Amino acid sequence: EDPSTAHWYIEIKFFIIRVEVFLFVILEWFLLGLATAGLLWPPQIRKWVWHASFPEASQDSVATDTSSESNLEEMRTTLAMVCQLVDKISKSNISDCCEVELDLVRVRDLLEGEVEFEESIDELRSLLPKLSRFLSKLE
Repeated sequence: EDPSTAHWYIEIKFFIIRVEVFLFVILEWFLLGLATAGLLWPPQIRKWVWHASFPEASQDSVATDTSSESNLEEMRTTLAMVCQLVDKISKSNISDCCEVELDLVRVRDLLEGEVEFEESIDELRSLLPKLSRFLSKLE
């Protein structure tokens, strides 16, 4: 026998077994569950079969729809306020960052000026001995 034919034969055989298992086990289980008013079923299946819900239009649902619309409008208003607050905070943070950056530039300039001043003092100190020698020669 050809190996591909044997493979085909096995696939068909397994398909038939699956169909038989479904028809015998699952279908029998469902029918026995119907006969016992769902005692053989798990609670989820019982709820799905026996407690199917159908939407009904009533005064309560109309009132709920109206309150849902007002809740939705309230949520939209709140969302708009939150968006405005976030914009305000982000703009404030940007301006704060700019101020901090300017302060840092000023501090850097002051430190550079201080370093230059210290370098000038060091240069003057190095010139003091020469100056004192020069003054001593003049006297």
